[in-house]
Amino acid sequence: MAPGADAGVLVTATTNVAALATALNASGLTITSVSIRNGADGQFGTYTDFTTPPITIGDGVVLSSGDVSFVGPPPDPSLDFPQPSYDMGSSNTPEFDAYGPTNIENFTGSYDVAALQVNFHLDTNSPIKFDFIFGSVEYPSWTSQYTDALLVFLDGIDPTNQITFDENHKPVQVGKSFAGAVETADQNTAFADPHGVLPELTTTSALLLAGDHVLLFEVGDVNDALLDSAAFITNLRAEAGDQGTEPTHPLPTLGLAGWQQSGVTNVMSLTWTNDGTQWVLEESAALSGGWSEVSSPRTTNANWVCTSVTNNAAAQFFRLRRN
Repeated sequence: MAPGADAGVLVTATTNVAALATALNASGLTITSVSIRNGADGQFGTYTDFTTPPITIGDGVVLSSGDVSFVGPPPDPSLDFPQPSYDMGSSNTPEFDAYGPTNIENFTGSYDVAALQVNFHLDTNSPIKFDFIFGSVEYPSWTSQYTDALLVFLDGIDPTNQITFDENHKPVQVGKSFAGAVETADQNTAFADPHGVLPELTTTSALLLAGDHVLLFEVGDVNDALLDSAAFITNLRAEAGDQGTEPTHPLPTLGLAGWQQSGVTNVMSLTWTNDGTQWVLEESAALSGGWSEVSSPRTTNANWVCTSVTNNAAAQFFRLRRN
């Protein structure tokens, strides 16, 4: 962990390919080899304890455009410039620079690209999946100017082989990916404060034929070599699913379990599935109006969360959002 970090995610910098393969927590497929395609030693590692809401993810592999040992807070918390910010002296990769101009906002070039190749074997035809988080200290000061990115190529390095996008179907990058989806309340000390993180996402490939395949994970600085970004990747698996990238923990359906009126007072019982995520319930008098958090007590069991809301509104709308 970074010097001075006293909580949150624990990172071990390593280029030990056996350790990196194990940390991907593969299931339903066999990892046959892992190799470093590009980047300095400090840009690769394993992590644990990314477990404090609202942003969580299982243990896995971390790739950074900087030094992964410093994805915790800076040694001097009084620094007035975003940290970490390390020029690792690493090069671009041809595939990153071929993909960037038409897919990454304001792209002029890539730097400090950490590229990890994973060769794997499928015994039967199947899509593959993996879970990831992407975060950066480019946010909020340099959003859309220095658009660091995560790219994942499957079975080739042509731009058409890039398979990972955000939940808005845009390539994962500071800027467009962060618009409307960024979380700023990360409590795992993944970076210094302030920083932005995308909530956990899951990428599902197209159906792959049984046999040998190659994944190439790449995280890089865009337009300069400063201010670092990182991807946390885990749970590489063969599993059925629809092709694309979606939230790992999708928003549950909010249901109306009961309603009654006494004079001008409305009492509504609302329920949603208990998926282990701390969802915030909000209310508004209009879909286009301001939303406020509902503070009514909740009853929670293994399957459901239920609350009763009392108000005198002629019309009322409710929604869930991530904590």
